[in-house]
Amino acid sequence: MSVKVFIDGSAGTTGLRIADRLAARPEIELLSISEEGRKDVNERAKVINSADLAFLCLPDAASREVMPLLRPDVKVLDTSTAFRTDPNWVYGFPELRGQKEKIKNACRVAVPGCYASGFISIMRPLVELGLAGAGDFYSCTGISGYSGGGKKMIADYESPDRPAHSKLDAPKSYGLSLAHKHLPEMQKISGLANPPAFVPVVCDYYSGMQVLVPFQPVWGGAEKVAEAGGTLAGGHSIADTGVKYGLSVTGLVDPHRLTANDTGRPGDKLLLTKALGVGLICTANRVGEAAPGAMDAAVASMTTLNKSAAECSRRYAVHAATDVTGFSFLGHLHEMMGGRLSCRIDASAVPVLPGAWQAADDCLFTAAGQRNRNHTGPFVRFEGVPFAMEEILFDPQTSGGLLLAVAPEDAAPLETELKRVGLPAAIVGEITARQDTEILVSYPE
Repeated sequence: MSVKVFIDGSAGTTGLRIADRLAARPEIELLSISEEGRKDVNERAKVINSADLAFLCLPDAASREVMPLLRPDVKVLDTSTAFRTDPNWVYGFPELRGQKEKIKNACRVAVPGCYASGFISIMRPLVELGLAGAGDFYSCTGISGYSGGGKKMIADYESPDRPAHSKLDAPKSYGLSLAHKHLPEMQKISGLANPPAFVPVVCDYYSGMQVLVPFQPVWGGAEKVAEAGGTLAGGHSIADTGVKYGLSVTGLVDPHRLTANDTGRPGDKLLLTKALGVGLICTANRVGEAAPGAMDAAVASMTTLNKSAAECSRRYAVHAATDVTGFSFLGHLHEMMGGRLSCRIDASAVPVLPGAWQAADDCLFTAAGQRNRNHTGPFVRFEGVPFAMEEILFDPQTSGGLLLAVAPEDAAPLETELKRVGLPAAIVGEITARQDTEILVSYPE
């Protein structure tokens, strides 16, 4: 049994392309209409009502004109903008959550706009995940080939009489009044309270499209790169269940300004420039158990560069340095010992982010923290340290602080200067000659 399909507007660019694709399908019977009938809305309606499926490849007005004359059970796919925000029509974007089943069961489906599809595919998931504010304002730039402009634009760009050097050679911005016809669906289907500021650009190639939406987390990352004195030069994508945004650094190091991580000396004081507990707090936040204000404090810590700490440290006798990141405070401290030194740590002096202790008490541990304990634990002896504090010391950090081995006479002045620039710096221990226990951690009352 064949499926009867009618393409209303088959002489246009969109209709021709649909007809070309369907013509090769033996199970589909393409219905036709006379040239005179194409101009008569009643004749068009008669053919559509005899079909199982109809494509309306028409201007908005022509689509609206024929719809009241159609049987309610005829399946219609309209390619115009006429019904894309109509509540009685299903928006034809099956990749959106829950939309595929709606489309399968619908008799009225509005085909998404080209630019709109790009914008919605970016914004709708971010809004649903709470990563983009529905009430915020966004901008969008779309770049496309000329085929989407229809027969006249195609003819203009492909004309044999086109001058060798004309205005068509350069990208052409349009919709500068910010009233593009795609805006209503871009706003509604994305779940936004406001339409984006949208400027499309047509270029001198046949087809293909790129849609760009500047997004605040990326702007924030770029601002931090600039603050660090770098340039954001590229990026990559990762397939995962959540959104990830990461940066890697490429650059040159002056060997005369390089401080190794394992060149500390017995007697050096160990100074930590940031509070610990980021991993525990982020874990608590993911399950809705973070203490009030804890995540804000963690974000503030993570978005504070180590630039000021590094600049301050250069004015003092710092013999070794490392940053405290995924291997935890104790993991990176183990690296600093280099197999030839030991150290004593006063855990009561270690700065801790608010809410981290509670998260540890609530057993909201990270898998990485347990791997850190398994790896570094054999080199550590705890004396009177609460278990929650042990977890904090094994907690993986994102954008943690610096751990510095400082000459004893310079440790207190450096600590004071770091606090003066707003860092929660603290002297947390001392390097010793090699002992039976590499890292001794106590918690004095």
